[in-house]
Amino acid sequence: MEYKQLVVVICSIIKDNSILLIERNKGEYRGKLALVGGKIEPGEHIKDAAKRETKEETGLDTKFSSLKGLISEVYKENKNKKHFLLYLTELIPTNAEIIESNEGKLKWVNLEKLEDYKDQLIPSDYMMIEEIVKNNRDGYFECEMEISQINQDLEIKRFEKII
Repeated sequence: MEYKQLVVVICSIIKDNSILLIERNKGEYRGKLALVGGKIEPGEHIKDAAKRETKEETGLDTKFSSLKGLISEVYKENKNKKHFLLYLTELIPTNAEIIESNEGKLKWVNLEKLEDYKDQLIPSDYMMIEEIVKNNRDGYFECEMEISQINQDLEIKRFEKII
């Protein structure tokens, strides 16, 4: 069994009641919509990682607003496990023009129409937007995801607020 742990920052960037998402073009989430973000570099603070990842993926300059949540996510695929420690941040864009990078296509999605994109989103990102961003339920969450044996799609087994 392979076990991998990653520390990641993800970013909630909202403008005019729309959230900025990226359609990943590489890795295991290729083709899925996701929140902007990536790995925290050694010695890097959360707010700095959030601003750096946002700038790299979107071209946006941002102001760090808050830490919305910490999500401990375990992702099982066959006999392998990945454990993501996800720091969900809220950033405020200070410029309006997004510039796509080699990470994927960018898309503003109206929060009222998020349900229309549920099947296109990484399941845990969808839950974070619904539970934490839209409903202002900041805190610590635990999430378990795995690959469905039926259709090979990612599915949530548990997403729970702990504190």
